[in-house]
Amino acid sequence: MDLMSVVITAYNLSGWIGDSVRSVLEQSYPHLECLVVDDGSEDETLQILESLAARDPRVKVIAAPHRGVSHARNLGLEAAKGAYIVFLDGDDTLDADCLLRCTQLLRAEPDTDLLIFGIRYLAEDGAPVREAAPPPLRFEDGRALADWYIVHQALPLYSAGNKLYRTDALRENAIAFREGCDFGEDRLFNYEFLRFCGPIRAADACFYNYRHINAGSLSTRFRPCHIRELLALHRAKTDCMLSLSVNTTEEERTAFIRADAEKEARRAFDHIGAHAGELDGARLMEEYRTLLTLVWPLLGKQRGAMDGGDCAAIIGQINGHLFPCRTPPELSGFDTVLILGSAACDYRVREALRLFSGLSPDYVCSGGNVSVYTDAEGRPLTEAAYMRQILLENGIGAAKIRLDEQARYTWENIFNLRDVIAEKRVCVVTAGFHVKRVEQILAKLGLKAAVLPAYGPHTREDNWYKSSAGISVILTELEKLDPDYACEAARELLGQLCRIGRETP
Repeated sequence: MDLMSVVITAYNLSGWIGDSVRSVLEQSYPHLECLVVDDGSEDETLQILESLAARDPRVKVIAAPHRGVSHARNLGLEAAKGAYIVFLDGDDTLDADCLLRCTQLLRAEPDTDLLIFGIRYLAEDGAPVREAAPPPLRFEDGRALADWYIVHQALPLYSAGNKLYRTDALRENAIAFREGCDFGEDRLFNYEFLRFCGPIRAADACFYNYRHINAGSLSTRFRPCHIRELLALHRAKTDCMLSLSVNTTEEERTAFIRADAEKEARRAFDHIGAHAGELDGARLMEEYRTLLTLVWPLLGKQRGAMDGGDCAAIIGQINGHLFPCRTPPELSGFDTVLILGSAACDYRVREALRLFSGLSPDYVCSGGNVSVYTDAEGRPLTEAAYMRQILLENGIGAAKIRLDEQARYTWENIFNLRDVIAEKRVCVVTAGFHVKRVEQILAKLGLKAAVLPAYGPHTREDNWYKSSAGISVILTELEKLDPDYACEAARELLGQLCRIGRETP
């Protein structure tokens, strides 16, 4: 009989490592070795392992410094002598007949490089919660699997635990876990192996018992901006499958990419929700904003949600909350136009010129931040200096232009010019999404001025949700106005956008 290697990795798992090792030693297939890599545990894990090894020669303990699960698994892979290898986490277990059933399947197809079986998910008390078993399938190689997976997406590919790998195939192709990666290392390992894999078999039985009991583990603790990690794994998965597939249509590939992105967006959304109670309002909003700006262009555009689809109602609510809807005043009644700058303030000053064409007000340009614009010599201009340049180029005399190059944010824009606003009939021109907050600041300072909107290329009420830049700007402005509403709006947008993401093992 072929020797089978089970590699167990453990870090501070003294409460569970005994059960994990015993599930291997009690296998009905006896010709095995149990390689346990202790990843620098600081509890009693190593002592328990040494005691188990003293009683059963099949247990071999590798004590290593704490460098993460990938390093620990690679040490086990290097030491393994079995024809096939199984990776088992130190808080999980194998069914007693796992190796016997697997070897029986392998005898029928001895050239198999990869055998995939199912996972049984357990509660902390060990009670089964659900099972995820693949259909019984055979694939000639990774290309055939990719063809099937792109269409069906129904194989539990992520985990390294629910698989038997041919040891020689791993070594011949230098497949190893990516060290330094502390999330998704299993997936990357599997995607890499599929590129070199020969025959693959899937068994419709669950042999691996996964217990969600370590609240401090990397898989359960809060991970800031988790969507970036998940989208990187999404890209790795789609790159793998699309590069291998030879018999799928463009339509099938596009649907696969979209569906997989939806799943990862759903996971990220659920992750934030699960940890929302741990985060203050600002941090929670940061997470929602990051998730929205990354996945909305990816999913919303493809699904049509941005054009009267699933999210139309909440978009309308945000627009009503943020954008002005009132009758514009008679412009001839103003003697001063105050233009509030921004990094890209071209549209604001040009809208002021359009609004007051044929009239002759004085102009005040406010903004001391460095803009995206430069002078003729390539030197950066402040927001106010750039707006002055545009006014001059459009025939406004220098004597009619005043600059405020001290203001760095909206409150200073208004506060620095409070005397002008109090003494003159002033019309403020700013971004459309910015009108409400400017009006609030004016009211707090006891000042009166009309505020008119200018609309940038990506921040109109009919297009802000079509780009990452627009989404980020609008959510930031909502947060400044009303943090609670901003979180509610972002969560509602994400919930509607992600709600069709399908659960996959």
